[in-house]
Amino acid sequence: MYKRAEYFHILDRWVTQGINVTRAVHRGLWLGFLDGPALNQATAIKYSNWDKYQSSAYNLSGLAHWEQAVLERFFGDCRSILLGGAGGGREILGLLERGYQVDAFECNQKLVESCSQLLASQEASASVIQSTPDQVPETLGRYDGLIVGWGTYMHIPGRDARIHFLQAFRQHVFPGGPILLSFFTRDPTSRHYHWVYQIAHRLRRLRRSAYPLELGDDLDGTFDHHFTESEIAEELHAGEFEMVHFSNTPYGHAVARAI
Repeated sequence: MYKRAEYFHILDRWVTQGINVTRAVHRGLWLGFLDGPALNQATAIKYSNWDKYQSSAYNLSGLAHWEQAVLERFFGDCRSILLGGAGGGREILGLLERGYQVDAFECNQKLVESCSQLLASQEASASVIQSTPDQVPETLGRYDGLIVGWGTYMHIPGRDARIHFLQAFRQHVFPGGPILLSFFTRDPTSRHYHWVYQIAHRLRRLRRSAYPLELGDDLDGTFDHHFTESEIAEELHAGEFEMVHFSNTPYGHAVARAI
């Protein structure tokens, strides 16, 4: 009886490792074949078919406890906030409930439509405008604070593109104003990201792709870059922000102030 239980654990480890390797190979292959606009399109398709982010139940659920804590600690002096990557409207409504004046933009047309419908049904004093992927609309004004909607920042493929986004976003906040980013983090010792990177890197070299690949890039339905603390700090600094807070619990997030 003891031997059979022991065999189970041995086989279970093999199966788990096999699944992890298969997942890494699958994602690495597709990251090798998809790059640039194709990755944005893959992310858009996933969100367009993701019922959760278009549901009233989710978008009326309010801000998470960690989001509320960040607002209380770093956004106490803010009255106006620009929200990038508004999704289906959860954060807009949550911010309005806390008394902020909110303007927002979103690149996914289906989410813009569902968000607009929800805001209208709630008679909310805010609207969301359509943007292009990885870009900040130039027509917006200046605000006391900035928020990049949950997960939006990690969906931007490429460090240079993310820094360009931050630099454009920086133009819409007063000096010293806070910015909140949220993202997935990674364990630098994880083999998964090394496997994905090596496979995708070789394929892109064979294709002579002009788009850079980074350790931490992944493709789990959406394109996601998984960050380390130093990567976030460096990108924020290049985007003209100084990081003042970093946490990987319960989700990765960072706060910085405009230089």
